Amino acid sequence: MEKWISIIALILVVVFASGCTAQSSAKTYSSNNISFQYPGNWSTDYNSSLQNLGNEGDVLVTLGKDNSGMAVAKADTGSSNISASTLASGFKTIIQSKYQYISNKTVTVDGINATQLVIKDSSNGDYGSLTFLNKNNSIYIIMISTPDNNLQTINMILNSFKFQ
Repeated sequence: MEKWISIIALILVVVFASGCTAQSSAKTYSSNNISFQYPGNWSTDYNSSLQNLGNEGDVLVTLGKDNSGMAVAKADTGSSNISASTLASGFKTIIQSKYQYISNKTVTVDGINATQLVIKDSSNGDYGSLTFLNKNNSIYIIMISTPDNNLQTINMILNSFKFQ
């Protein structure tokens, strides 16, 4: 599980290096067997250097613009059968050094119960929403960074998220 947490931390640093601006008309991302709406001023080639996480999983997409950002990662659970809520709990316990824990709740993403953590980057004040869910022997992590905990953007993405 420590490998997973390190991977999430690496992606989160890149996503937090971004933040969130005012939302323009929405666009739809549809690839890698997922689809969701995102702010129309975001670019899909944002932080495209994050692609492969090695044997543990892949970053499916990074999106963003200026102070906006998100990433969706997928990791196969294989025989470990680790649950998304267990991974979220493990991540929550190690974030204390850089991030402030704000909240933890259960949300529904495409009919699947997911664990959502909201954290705050102590160094720049940006908020991060990390949503962990299990689907087809994989864990998906949807990470969204916003400077002001922009619930409109976070909810638009999570409420429109679908597996194809």
